[in-house]
Amino acid sequence: YLYYLNDLSPLSIHSNTDEHYTNLSSKNYKYVSLFKTKKKSVILKWPYLRTSFTRQGKNVSELLKDTFPNTLILASTSIIIALFFGEGYMPRKIIISSLYLLAGLRMGLGALVLLKKGYLDKELPRYQFQRIRWKKKGFTNNRISIQFEILLQCFANITFLAIPAILISNNSHENFSIFEIIGFVLWIVFFALEHIADIQKQAFLINAKKNKLKNQVCDVGLWSYTRHPNYFSEWMIWNSLIVASFFSLTFYQNEIIIFIGFLGSLLYMSFFMYQTLVFLTGAVPSEHYSLIKRPGYKKYQENTNMFFPKLFK
Repeated sequence: YLYYLNDLSPLSIHSNTDEHYTNLSSKNYKYVSLFKTKKKSVILKWPYLRTSFTRQGKNVSELLKDTFPNTLILASTSIIIALFFGEGYMPRKIIISSLYLLAGLRMGLGALVLLKKGYLDKELPRYQFQRIRWKKKGFTNNRISIQFEILLQCFANITFLAIPAILISNNSHENFSIFEIIGFVLWIVFFALEHIADIQKQAFLINAKKNKLKNQVCDVGLWSYTRHPNYFSEWMIWNSLIVASFFSLTFYQNEIIIFIGFLGSLLYMSFFMYQTLVFLTGAVPSEHYSLIKRPGYKKYQENTNMFFPKLFK
């Protein structure tokens, strides 16, 4: 991430070693040198956008190997700070920190599974679909589009998606409200359902492979109620945190601007995650390729809701 900022910054520091990632190459940078030491150069330049801001020329699998340990350190440090430096009720802080940690660990472990199976040696279909979307909208510079997507996700992570944790961890009331109990229980339920959906799909794919059946449509278990039970459950996980936040939000009802700001942000968070999980990186990109690869997918679309479960058939 620091390399990424160094590339974007007009004032930047670069290595004079040819093999180093930040080597001051005239092919990459148009610059004016300010001063130079034996190992480093400080320059003024135009912002530079790479294909990959972490390790140029490396596969995604190599990026994960390099960055995963630091990601764990960063996540652990953030949770420790929230637990010991926040002003809220300690059991409440432990619960909300644990929920965020579990969600992050699940995503991290999922990435490691994909890494082990070789799926991350090439770009995932959801990101390939983004390139199709950019082309239709007339965006011809993929490097700028990629950087914009990265910054948008970073902005969401440090603003809207962090608000439930901020509200709940700073609530010093020593009794849990009905909103918190309902929210935490719903979180556990949908966290489990998301995991079950993934297990059911993996079992279906393994069984299809054993029987030498190609391009089959998973329509068993939770997948018979919605075409994307994993994405729906993920959305409900965030909605559960919103519900759990309502009690902490009431402590700001006398500060109307803060109250409206937090409430609007929580509601927008639900809308943002719905848009992301359906249109940006979730259901729509997935179905674009499923229709191409799986002959039976069209019929599956006709009989099964895309996102919201059809409980009564």
